[in-house]
Amino acid sequence: MKRDPTLLERIAKAALYAMPVNGFEFSESLSGTHRFVERRRDRGEMPFSFSMRAFTDELKDLLDPASREFFRLTVEGTISMEGLAVDAPFSGTLEASIVRKRQLVYDFNFKASGGVLHRFWGHKDLSIFQPFKSVTTLYGEVAMAKTGKVISTSVSYLDARDLPGLLGSVRLR
Repeated sequence: MKRDPTLLERIAKAALYAMPVNGFEFSESLSGTHRFVERRRDRGEMPFSFSMRAFTDELKDLLDPASREFFRLTVEGTISMEGLAVDAPFSGTLEASIVRKRQLVYDFNFKASGGVLHRFWGHKDLSIFQPFKSVTTLYGEVAMAKTGKVISTSVSYLDARDLPGLLGSVRLR
């Protein structure tokens, strides 16, 4: 039995045919702190930051509820974590799970200073009751990519003074 599309899905599908562009992108920088989970590595809260570009070359797939790329962007950037990585390049995805989880999910891989592959997974919790916090606060964790063992947790923020820059970075292409 086929279900009826939601309002969001109908709006997205209508937008597919109204857009004269193929791609979309924006830039974002967040900073905060992270803390190693293991007691032997724990030195308290330490600086954590990353800057990224989120983009798609297929705007129609981004807005098509039937696509595997629905509300999913590619991300590329650099991450710095005291005690682990300095300006390490990363790549991965940013996915909006607006209806089911009400989250923006960041998921990317990077190599630490020692060359070991790590995975960052983080989320922004979307709430109509706390709209500012929803877009400015990212909760995350870093794990060993090979084993999945979490080695660090983090909280990072988009500075309110950076919001105009974020909005100004939005580009249709």
